[in-house]
Amino acid sequence: QSSYMLTVPAAAFRPTPKVDGGVVRMDFYRLPPFRPRDYQLLERVVRWTFHRRRKMLKTSLASLSGVHPFWTSSDIDFTRRPETLTPEEWVLVANSISEAQANRERS
Repeated sequence: QSSYMLTVPAAAFRPTPKVDGGVVRMDFYRLPPFRPRDYQLLERVVRWTFHRRRKMLKTSLASLSGVHPFWTSSDIDFTRRPETLTPEEWVLVANSISEAQANRERS
C-alpha cells in the first residue's frame, strides 16, 4: 500500500527537471495478503506477460508453454494488458492455472 506524502519542487533538483517531484510512502505487508499455490508459476506467468506488455493477456498467455489452455479457467478479462492487473488478480490467474493443471493430472 502506498500514499502520497508531499510535493518536491523542481528547483530542488539539479539539473532542474520540467516537473515537480513527489514523495510516496510505501507500506509493506509482513505476509502477503494473497498467496499463490505455486510461486514459480506466478513468477513465470508475470515475467512472460510483462516481456510482451503491449499485448493483451490472452495473446501472451496463449504462447506460454505449459499454461495454455489452463489460464482460460480464471475469471479475469484476458483482453486487458499486464499492467492493469492487481496483485490479487495475478495470484488468481496463477492459482487458476495451477489448479487446472492439477485437475488434468488427476484425470
